[in-house]
Amino acid sequence: METAEKSWSIGGIDFSLELWPGQVFVPTTVSEVMATHLSGLTEEAVVIDMGCGSGFFAVLAAKLGAAKVYAVDVTTQAVELTKRNLIRNGIAERVEVVCGNLFEPIKGIRADAIILDVSGIAARLARFTPWYPEAIAAAGEDGAEPTVSALSQGSTHLLPGGKLIFPCASLANHARILQVAKEIFQNNLKVLSEKFLPVTKQLKDALIQCNDLVEKNWISLTERRGKQYWLLHVYEGRL
Repeated sequence: METAEKSWSIGGIDFSLELWPGQVFVPTTVSEVMATHLSGLTEEAVVIDMGCGSGFFAVLAAKLGAAKVYAVDVTTQAVELTKRNLIRNGIAERVEVVCGNLFEPIKGIRADAIILDVSGIAARLARFTPWYPEAIAAAGEDGAEPTVSALSQGSTHLLPGGKLIFPCASLANHARILQVAKEIFQNNLKVLSEKFLPVTKQLKDALIQCNDLVEKNWISLTERRGKQYWLLHVYEGRL
């Protein structure tokens, strides 16, 4: 099995992860943009890392001072790798890692912050990219289903004043995700980040195979100065 290592410095916190490319989701630019909004956790904070993958957010939240972190993923490989990375970073005693579908394995747990980073790209497109090889769960036909389901469930797992942070990419049905988020959070939904990310040659080649998804407006691109970009929004919802 291929392994790798990568280090980050985010919000004054330095950490490194062991990575299993092709087997467990590897943190991307989306993860890094979301991570910039995790500051301000108190020593009493409870955090849920939903879709923990390699343990990126679980490690960061614990190092930022959270008292308790619950890391959840649907694959046993991700659970195993997250546990390894918690030990690697010396914070395993404050993080509980569980395997299961979305919030099912942590019924009754409520948190001050939920970091939602589940699959969020239309499945057929995802399979043509290096982000989602066959071993990693994809997000359904329009790329919205895991996020929509997790938003609906996650809102019941927030403590009063708690926040839920989630990404929304224009490589999925952004309108469907946003409609559900607005129904749940109403006026307490705000954009934390907006970022244009270039369409790489590999992604451009993949999009040729998915033109019908573009026609359905499930995938949308933006042209700026003769170059194509996809758009990332990071949202925060509060009840």
